[in-house]
Amino acid sequence: MVACSVQSEDEVGPRDGPRARKAFDEISHRGAAAGSDRAIFDYARRGLALQAMEYFVDVHSRHGGRVGAAVLSCVLKVCGSVPNRVLGEQVHSLCVRSGHDRGDVSVGSSLVDLYMKCCDAEEARKVFKEMPERNVVTWTSLLNGYVQAGEHSDVMMLFFRMQAQGIWPNSFTFTSVLSAVASHGTPEVGRRVHAQSVKFGCRSTVFVCNSLMNMYAKCGLVEEAKAVFSGMETRDRVSWNTLMAGLLLNGCELEALQLFLDSRSCKGKLTQSTYSTVIKLCANLKQLAMVRQLHVCVSKYGFLSDGNVMTALMDAYCKCGELDDALSIFLLIPGSQNIVSWTAMINGCIQNGDIHRAVALFNKMRENGVAPNEVTYSVILTASVASLLPQIHAQVVKTNYQFSPTVGTALLASYSKLCSTEEALSIFNMINQKDVVAWSAMLTCYAQAGDSDGATSLFIEMTTQGLKPNEFTISSAMMPVLQLRR
Repeated sequence: MVACSVQSEDEVGPRDGPRARKAFDEISHRGAAAGSDRAIFDYARRGLALQAMEYFVDVHSRHGGRVGAAVLSCVLKVCGSVPNRVLGEQVHSLCVRSGHDRGDVSVGSSLVDLYMKCCDAEEARKVFKEMPERNVVTWTSLLNGYVQAGEHSDVMMLFFRMQAQGIWPNSFTFTSVLSAVASHGTPEVGRRVHAQSVKFGCRSTVFVCNSLMNMYAKCGLVEEAKAVFSGMETRDRVSWNTLMAGLLLNGCELEALQLFLDSRSCKGKLTQSTYSTVIKLCANLKQLAMVRQLHVCVSKYGFLSDGNVMTALMDAYCKCGELDDALSIFLLIPGSQNIVSWTAMINGCIQNGDIHRAVALFNKMRENGVAPNEVTYSVILTASVASLLPQIHAQVVKTNYQFSPTVGTALLASYSKLCSTEEALSIFNMINQKDVVAWSAMLTCYAQAGDSDGATSLFIEMTTQGLKPNEFTISSAMMPVLQLRR
């Protein structure tokens, strides 16, 4: 800036003062603009979305002028990460005025990403169709938006269409597509995508391998998930945690535990997510000694401030029959306990036969202003406290949870145990979507009341609606008939 100023002074005469001042101002403005751009890029790189947006708005409102494509693309990505549609649309208008919306593929891709993250697939498709040129980033932005929206069939259609148009997928594309396959549970498609990841040289990327493991595990193909893990040249903490979660999902608890023990020899600390997963695993195996060791580890690494880890620990102690330890953890959960931790603690008490403490916790939760959800109601109803049933039933009706299949079935089962056939039938008729469990509960109610006609009629109605009875349903239907024959 100093050199430029000196040059201006040397090259102009005394009559050229205004022209020199104008040149100096233009140079100063360009310097300020460049500095502003760097600041916006820096905020975005550090994940400071709000600061980046505020800085952009402040600079643009004070200085105005033409904004470069790189800055527009960056700000649009920031708007999508929050998301902030209002500012995003204003930036979109700037793009249109400057011609960058169609003239620059990075800006167009960022616009597609913005609208997809704002749940406006129609506007995203419109921008996508109007782009004269699209690259792999554009297609991947659209694909990822459909994944987030759960439109898995559209994801696969776009994935094959982009290749037909000569656009080769990259590692980020494969991650999005594999996420869709995992959610949809289609292993044959997953294998095809896996083969293509090898073809396009993305198979060696760590996060693609992690996505492959997740996909295979969610499709029930544990051996394939393990094969991907074994073939990885480098693994990160997500790799270990993904396979552990996959093994746990498929009932391979001992293998998951062994994997955790192996993972402790890898470099770097394990994540909160890893500890939450393995604590749940040890809880299912009722490995109290291991739970206590993990408790020491999470304390050592400073994870006692993580609500998910603490809730997992609390649940583990409950499943191992250590209610006092579980309650101590419950009281230490950071912040005010939420509905998940309250429900887990209440359920732990019921599973351990401490009904009195479960009811006391349920009442305490409500006193603390935490409203029960359908899981909480379903849990407390399993306590089968006759004196509490009318009160809970009234709360369920007040919150409209009586139409929920889960809560309705739990209420139905509670009245069934009290042989209140009329009340049970009333609840049964209110359940919107009756599954086999609901039908079985109603059949059990008839069976316990010795009403063979009611049980037979209900069983016939169930089969005519296309529901396939299980062994419990059949035995419930036959019980009153067998009792009559005796």
